[in-house]
Amino acid sequence: MRRTCLSAAVIWVLVSMFTLPAGAAIIQVPDPGNGIVSIQDGIDAAGDGDEVVVAPGTYGNINFNGKAITLRSEDGPDTTVIEGNAIFVNVVTLANGEGADSVLRGFTVRKGMMASCIVLNGASPIIEENVIEYGSSLDTGSGIKLFGSQAVIRNNVIRSNTVARMGAGGGPIKGGGLYVSNGAPLIENNFILDNVQSCGVGFCMNAYGAGIYV
Repeated sequence: MRRTCLSAAVIWVLVSMFTLPAGAAIIQVPDPGNGIVSIQDGIDAAGDGDEVVVAPGTYGNINFNGKAITLRSEDGPDTTVIEGNAIFVNVVTLANGEGADSVLRGFTVRKGMMASCIVLNGASPIIEENVIEYGSSLDTGSGIKLFGSQAVIRNNVIRSNTVARMGAGGGPIKGGGLYVSNGAPLIENNFILDNVQSCGVGFCMNAYGAGIYV
């Protein structure tokens, strides 16, 4: 019996070694004692495999910068907001080859100021359980804009985003809620509603997909 128990213990240790991420950490935002005030501070402090957990509050623009991390809110999108704070700057950016090990979960992402709420450029993360609203890009994809992406976009609310041209004429406007160019993302079980395409004070030669353009 003793030999059997010892063998079982050895097997459990070996399984644990190969299934638990080596050195994975949980980074809390904010954590002023460690110099972490913003979400971007938390991302910058994280290494691949880490989890960044964000307390309720309103935070500014972020960029994953290629990190294979899970970024999640502590209490969900009703209380945890990532909000645009600079004109022509996208609120959340993943554009450095991020894959399925990069996750954005449980935020309200809002108010892209003449920019998109989320941009995925050559990145294929998981975007889930977020509210994405009030983006205001000038040409394409005010809610989520995807270029060459295999991302998973699921269980989100994508609403009240407006893609608009400031003046008359010009190229077509596309995809108020989502705009997909190339790639093959999985887009499932999202509520996509009340998104708008508008010509502002001018007129549009062509306009496509207020909700989603692929």
